[in-house]
Amino acid sequence: MNNNLSSSGGNQSQADNSFPVKGVFVDLQYVLDNKDRENVILIDARPETKYLEGHIPGAICMGKGSKMPVLVVKDLLLHVKSADKLAKIFGDKGIKRDSEIITYGAKSEYYAIYINWVLELLGADKVCFYNNGINGAKRANIKLATEPTTLMPVVFEPQFRNKLIITTEEVIKNEKSKEAVLIDIRPKAEVYGDDIRSLRGGKIPGAIHFDIENNWVDMKTKDLKPVTELKDIYSSLAPARDIILTCQIGIRTTYVYYILKALGYTRIRNHEESWIIWGNRFDLPAEHERPAKLGQMAINDLLRSIFVFLKNMPRWMTSFVPKGSG
Repeated sequence: MNNNLSSSGGNQSQADNSFPVKGVFVDLQYVLDNKDRENVILIDARPETKYLEGHIPGAICMGKGSKMPVLVVKDLLLHVKSADKLAKIFGDKGIKRDSEIITYGAKSEYYAIYINWVLELLGADKVCFYNNGINGAKRANIKLATEPTTLMPVVFEPQFRNKLIITTEEVIKNEKSKEAVLIDIRPKAEVYGDDIRSLRGGKIPGAIHFDIENNWVDMKTKDLKPVTELKDIYSSLAPARDIILTCQIGIRTTYVYYILKALGYTRIRNHEESWIIWGNRFDLPAEHERPAKLGQMAINDLLRSIFVFLKNMPRWMTSFVPKGSG
């Protein structure tokens, strides 16, 4: 399996850009050589509208209308749906747990790679990601298809992997035990309360900041850095250490999850509830805390934040003691 991720056309050698763990990221040649094999399923993880404009031939579509597929597998609060619901979604698309699955989206798209993580959460073992996505296929002058590919529905039998996900209550316990290292992968503006997407900005106390944007050469091209540089970025993390990844809604974390997996880390859990829950629970502490300016929040972020806040208000009210009351 070719792991060369070079997309810039520069002078990077394959040795520079080959992950130590094979089969996490793949290149276009691997996609073309394998997509038509029996039991291999190629997933276009972009909205259906984009898929119908042109996709890699043979790819099935996970999107629905203009919806990103991530909104198909998450509920209104952006929590991943139950195993039974997810199994029905994937089974209806013709995907089985033992299928070999290749996924792509736009270049370096974490919304697309999230689908891989959900499949892994349900027990799928053979999942890989074509990072250059539709951009790479166009650059290589691959003739794109516009007619949809559909597969016969099958039964997807999930085997839920609890070890890949961690709840907020477990993160609270870890804050005291320090059994795992907690990593916040949001950009600096979110961590330090300048870009607020909940009722308050900030980060979970003790979380170490590893900015997801540092994985790319620049934000314009979104070329992944050479693997040697990625190793340097994460060199302070012991491969045997338990790692918890957190962000805003547990999607961007999955991109870093797969980078770490490709680098050889094996004990990684996704805090899927992330800051959308922690930032709206006022019974929980926060570093760099800053209140949101409601008029500046995106309407979807605001509505979800208010719902989470009201849902957790009884817990907050019983734990909050006003200053000077004692």
